[in-house]
Amino acid sequence: MMDLKNKFLFKTLLGFTIGLMITATISSFLIPNDELADGIMLFLQFIGSGLFGAIAMGGSIVYEFESWSIARATITHYLATFISFVIVNRLLGWFGQDVILIAIIILSIGYLMIWLTEYLIWKKQVRELNKYLGK
Repeated sequence: MMDLKNKFLFKTLLGFTIGLMITATISSFLIPNDELADGIMLFLQFIGSGLFGAIAMGGSIVYEFESWSIARATITHYLATFISFVIVNRLLGWFGQDVILIAIIILSIGYLMIWLTEYLIWKKQVRELNKYLGK
């Protein structure tokens, strides 16, 4: 079983990798070739996406803190994800001022959907475990 430090490192590297893969996919389909020719900007896009993925995925380690309530962990993780999204968006110009509010709403709805799915899975597992234990 992985200790907390190794879990954090694994999740951070996984998130960074996923961020890179998303950027590679988006850049191959949506970014015009003349913008792809700008190697520095493309490199910054990869790094920014990787960092955002690393923070979002690595930050999920807060759910491992047994002394934290689910509400505290969720709010902390959401804020870390949200703030990193806003900063990376601002630095790399992912969304213009006219659509940033829509992007934030979509990010928040996506976050809520993922959290709700995870919550329902955890709730089912707890119910099954309690049933197994005879409670």
